[in-house]
Amino acid sequence: MPLFRQEMSLVMPRVIVAFGQLTTRILTGEQLHFGQHFHRFLADQNSVEPLWYRLSDAESIPVIPNYFPVGRGNPRLAVEVLKKLKSAEAPRIATTAP
Repeated sequence: MPLFRQEMSLVMPRVIVAFGQLTTRILTGEQLHFGQHFHRFLADQNSVEPLWYRLSDAESIPVIPNYFPVGRGNPRLAVEVLKKLKSAEAPRIATTAP
C-alpha cells in the first residue's frame, strides 16, 4: 500500500468512505460489526465517531465505513449513509485521532 499512502499524503482528503468490511479492515486494521456500527451512525444526529487511517505517527485521516453498495452488500443502507454524510444536517465528523 505504499502508493496508496503516498497518494493520500498528497491529497489529504477530509474523510475516506470505505466500502465494505475488507476495505475497512485494510485501511484501519479493525474488524467491525457493521450492523452495530450503522445502528449508532444512523441514530446519532450530531456527530460521527470515525475509524482512522494512519498516514504517519502525526497524521491520520478519518474513515467512515459503509456497506458495499452492490452485489452482496447493502445498497439501500449504503445510499442512506452517503445521503447522511452529504446532507446539510450532516453529523460532525471528529477530525482529531484518539
